[in-house]
Amino acid sequence: MGWMILLGVIVGVIVLIIAIVIVRAQLKRPTTGLDGMIGEVGIVVSRLSPDGRVRIHGREIWNAVSLFPGEVIEAGEKVEVVRIDKTTLMVKRKEV
Repeated sequence: MGWMILLGVIVGVIVLIIAIVIVRAQLKRPTTGLDGMIGEVGIVVSRLSPDGRVRIHGREIWNAVSLFPGEVIEAGEKVEVVRIDKTTLMVKRKEV
């Protein structure tokens, strides 16, 4: 009878571990596709006034627009991707 309890505890622990792994995978932020770009940090290549170009992932150049109308972000400054509209990144100045 004691081995049945032990077996039940072992199975319960295994089920719990599997459930935790599944929940973590579901809550994890996307890392591919356009959704994976949200939150990424890039460098302004050509002045955003309000639109320009941004380098993301070290080599990808994207069209970008400042999230705040009238804001000018100079080349070399860091920006964060807030959302994506088709093939244009909506960015804001990266907080230090």
